[in-house]
Amino acid sequence: MRKGEGVIRKAIEVSPGIINGYTLLAQNLFRQKRYEEAFETCKMMLNCTPHEETPDAVVDGMKCMSECLVHMKAGQLLEPLMQTAIAKYPKLKERLEKVFIVVGGGGRGEGNGEFARKYC
Repeated sequence: MRKGEGVIRKAIEVSPGIINGYTLLAQNLFRQKRYEEAFETCKMMLNCTPHEETPDAVVDGMKCMSECLVHMKAGQLLEPLMQTAIAKYPKLKERLEKVFIVVGGGGRGEGNGEFARKYC
């Protein structure tokens, strides 16, 4: 995992505006149980400029963010971050609604499905 982390960090260094890099790094850190670092990495993707890959990459990042918050017992932080993501990436709204209603926030039933019904 750590070797993959280094490769991803190098890719982000070369192309810091690509959302996929942050999503992949966050997922890598999550698998290492480094939840706070993964969460902060997910937040960084919200500062990227939207590109064609944005909906898929941001949905994956938001799922990872949701899982991190569950492990950190800080689920209340998800709602404002999802609102920020939806405001920045309008195409994201429909995708998030499907993901979070179907799997209920990463399959943990943490109320994200209710959030999606309310805001999406």
